[in-house]
Amino acid sequence: MKTAIKTMMIGVAVCVFAAPASAYTLTGTVLPNDKATVINLQKPIAPGFVKLRITLPQASSAGTGYLTDFCLGPTTTACKLPIQIPGGQQIVVIYSSATLSKNKVTLRQATITAVPYVVEVDSVP
Repeated sequence: MKTAIKTMMIGVAVCVFAAPASAYTLTGTVLPNDKATVINLQKPIAPGFVKLRITLPQASSAGTGYLTDFCLGPTTTACKLPIQIPGGQQIVVIYSSATLSKNKVTLRQATITAVPYVVEVDSVP
C-alpha cells in the first residue's frame, strides 16, 4: 500500500512539473529617475499569443501622481513608441510569442521614488 501511494505521488509530481506554466505573475519595482526596468519573462515562451496585464499603484510612495512608460523593443536600441500608463491604471497588451522572444519588455518612470508593479502573464487560446 505504501509503495502504491509513493508511486502515485511521484506520478502526480511528474505531471505537475512537466507541464509549462501558462499563467504566472511577476512583481517588482520600477526604478526611479528615468532608469529602465527590464521585465524578464519566463523562457521558453510557448508558441501562440501572450497577454500581459500591467498594473501600477495609484500614487508613488511620495504621494505624487506619475506616468510610467511601457515598451516592447529590441535589446539593442531605445524604445521608439512607449505606451504611457498613469499611476493607478492597468493596461492589457497581447503579443505573439515570436515578438516577445525577440524583444525586451521595459518599464520606465521619472519620479524620484521607486514604484511597484505587477505583471500578469497568460497565454491566449
